[in-house]
Amino acid sequence: MAKKNTKKMSDEIEAAEKALNKAARKIEKAGLRDYVNFLSSPWRVFGVNFLVGTARGLGLIIGVSMVIAIVGYVITKILVDLPIVGEFFSSFYEFLKANGFPDPGSMGSDGASSTSGLDTSVVK
Repeated sequence: MAKKNTKKMSDEIEAAEKALNKAARKIEKAGLRDYVNFLSSPWRVFGVNFLVGTARGLGLIIGVSMVIAIVGYVITKILVDLPIVGEFFSSFYEFLKANGFPDPGSMGSDGASSTSGLDTSVVK
């Protein structure tokens, strides 16, 4: 009976060793050691996250700028010629002029208005 228990126990130990070796190979294959080393350095994690956040922010800014430019182009070149939309933009332009907003046509090449919009008699 003792031999059966010893044989059974050695078979269980052998099966456990095989399972442990298999798990160790999977962990090694997954690169868990590199990941744990990466997480053990807080400054490295901070640096990588900072760079990733900067790249995402820059991509967002570039993408939004492109969409706004395309929408602006479509509005100024295509939609102004439509009867109802053109009348709306024309009345909106007149409203802006009547309320003292600078004329978009008077903008310089740098995008700044030729007038600052401030009453210079008040500011000294």
